[in-house]
Amino acid sequence: MLSHDYWMRAFGGDPAVVGRVFQMNDRPHTVVGVLPPIPGYPQDNDVWMPISACPFRSDPEMENDRDAGMLGAFARLKPGVTLADAQRDLSDVAGKLEADYPKSYPKTVRLALSPVALSEELTRTARPTFLMLFGTVGLVLLLAFGLALGACSSTPDPAAAREKPGVIGRVWGSTVNATQKLNPFDHGLKPREMKQSGSVNYKALVVELRVEPPAPKLGEQRQAAVIIRLTNKSKRLVQLNFPTTQRIDVVVKNKAGKTIEHWSDDQRFENETGLVAINPGERLEYTAHVSTREMSAGEVYTVEGFFPAHEPLRVTGSIAPVR
Repeated sequence: MLSHDYWMRAFGGDPAVVGRVFQMNDRPHTVVGVLPPIPGYPQDNDVWMPISACPFRSDPEMENDRDAGMLGAFARLKPGVTLADAQRDLSDVAGKLEADYPKSYPKTVRLALSPVALSEELTRTARPTFLMLFGTVGLVLLLAFGLALGACSSTPDPAAAREKPGVIGRVWGSTVNATQKLNPFDHGLKPREMKQSGSVNYKALVVELRVEPPAPKLGEQRQAAVIIRLTNKSKRLVQLNFPTTQRIDVVVKNKAGKTIEHWSDDQRFENETGLVAINPGERLEYTAHVSTREMSAGEVYTVEGFFPAHEPLRVTGSIAPVR
């Protein structure tokens, strides 16, 4: 199955792509359909296929490696079954796994399996924004009510105020805080469990960069897309911690080494920590759009893409605008 975005980007929305055979991971794959234009979950991918068709996940060595931790599970509850019921069953499963595989699940590292409603996961990133919005509206209404109360209750006669003791028109305000949750990236990780195990194996990750179009026409194309691809070439899960919602950054330099475009300067990021988990053989892509207004035709500019929180993950490309 092709994602709708990839179908449009790579094949121009051609319906004849269904039935075509492509070589991927040294295997032939037949396109059987295109997904509707919906957000990818738990993450965006260009291609979706059965586990048995993936040479990494179907490899016997990988299947027998209990420490790989490469898959997430989705399930539908039976009618009448609650999340609490599912939690009890999952706790029993976790206990049995710990007993059967003590080397993989030592007593010092408890195995925790927790069911989460899909509706909650789909709205998790938007919930802090709504909480902040509702809190702000509530504070504005509280202040407006207090001002109105003070205006209606004002007493010009001090003697009258003494006859009716009490505090009139006082508004007790409080700061409204919206708590932002951590981002465990859909691998069964709870915020309190979001700890990176050991140092990052950067050698397992391959960073690639491409610019689309590589030779934009000035005057016609005001932006170029810088696509950074991160692939886990190892047979182990790799986890990357991030202190904010920013994942990548892009810098464009001229031949003198002067920076003419810094992508993050025009972006806004939240102070929300996150954890990105990359399964064996998995590929992630991030896209940043850079302006071409400071570029000149015939010049070749260096494009640097990197992950600010992980300095070794850095790659360089180029862009050569034309008339």
